[in-house]
Amino acid sequence: MTDNCEQDTKQDISFGQRLFQYLVVMSLNLFVTYFFVRVAWDIFVSSYASMGVRWTLCVFSCSFIYFVVLSVANPADVSSSPMTDQSLTPQTSYNRRNLPLMPLFLFLPILAVVLAAYFDNSRLSLQIAPIYVLLLVPVFGCILHFSRLVLKSIQRKLKSGSILPSAKMCTCCKNDESSQYKMSLAQSISLTVLSLLYATLWTWLLNYDCYERRSPLNQSVWEMIAFWGMVSVFWLRAAAWIVFTIRSIFDRRKSRQMPSY
Repeated sequence: MTDNCEQDTKQDISFGQRLFQYLVVMSLNLFVTYFFVRVAWDIFVSSYASMGVRWTLCVFSCSFIYFVVLSVANPADVSSSPMTDQSLTPQTSYNRRNLPLMPLFLFLPILAVVLAAYFDNSRLSLQIAPIYVLLLVPVFGCILHFSRLVLKSIQRKLKSGSILPSAKMCTCCKNDESSQYKMSLAQSISLTVLSLLYATLWTWLLNYDCYERRSPLNQSVWEMIAFWGMVSVFWLRAAAWIVFTIRSIFDRRKSRQMPSY
């Protein structure tokens, strides 16, 4: 343990601070979980009325399968709460596998665009099925993340007699392996372009399915808020990648201009 960690462990936070942090984290995750469960209920009601029980079960099953695939491919990004743990900073969210995984993430919006262009207005329920999958994936992630928080609280209760995290937890000694890997400029530019494409596709679908025509999405305020919120997050991520790429370019130019002794 380093000297900084030893100094941090001596500065124990009070019981009241730990209790407040624990209640804030649990309340926030409970609210986010309830929000997406409410979205899932509206999707179930609207899809059941328009597609029937068979296609409704198919949409939910495909959403769960898609969530499992994303979780296996990139567990740190998918199985965490989308409102509290996902980082918009490229340095902390990037890993070596993100670039080949981008086609997997792009599959859903591209499929939605193809269905919107191929089918006419009589098949609206089928056209927005990929959007339903997008809105259902966070449901499983939130439930999984909240369940883990509750399980950790129970484990701490059985082990130490308190559900609160230890006051001597040293966060400065945690190694972030993903941030230690420095990507090349080509990788950074590629991920920036793909992030912009991802955000653009979902923005077009939001405008097309929610404003240019009347679809089942317009009938639920919960679905609209969730869709708007997720599209906003996609653009924030794209903006973060743009800033990160520009800074990388300037840093490389400065390093080349610095004289070597």
